[in-house]
Amino acid sequence: MTQTALNYSIKLLSQKDYSIFKLKKKLFLKDYESSEIEEVISKLISLKYLNEFEYCRNLIVSLLKRSYENSYIIQKLAQEEIIINDTDINKYKEEIGYNTKSEVIKLIDFKLKNIKIPNSVEQKYKIKNRISSFLSSKGFQFDDINEEINKKLNYEDSY
Repeated sequence: MTQTALNYSIKLLSQKDYSIFKLKKKLFLKDYESSEIEEVISKLISLKYLNEFEYCRNLIVSLLKRSYENSYIIQKLAQEEIIINDTDINKYKEEIGYNTKSEVIKLIDFKLKNIKIPNSVEQKYKIKNRISSFLSSKGFQFDDINEEINKKLNYEDSY
């Protein structure tokens, strides 16, 4: 292991947290050898500079605070080769007092803040689709979205 690879890794970690996967990728892109990368990762873990559990926890809590839901979080972590399930995420939700229904309502209210709710069914449908797409992109489930948005828009699905 060269000191250069270790120093580079410490510099990166001093700026922000990295998962093991992301840090390996950064080192690989700097043309370090695989064996050297593994040594550096092991050293950083032993020094407690690299902690996958803490990284995972911090990322989940951060995403929850930005109103992302389980399916989005699972997908985001899978991109970094971190496997997590709904049960684990729900523990963090309890820890920070996160409530899916209140988050859906908060985001719907935010999206409707500057919109005058029209009387026309077609216009309500367009607004509903826009807001539904936004909430879906954050990982919220269709049933949670549909129930609350129909209440806010006084909209009945006839489809």
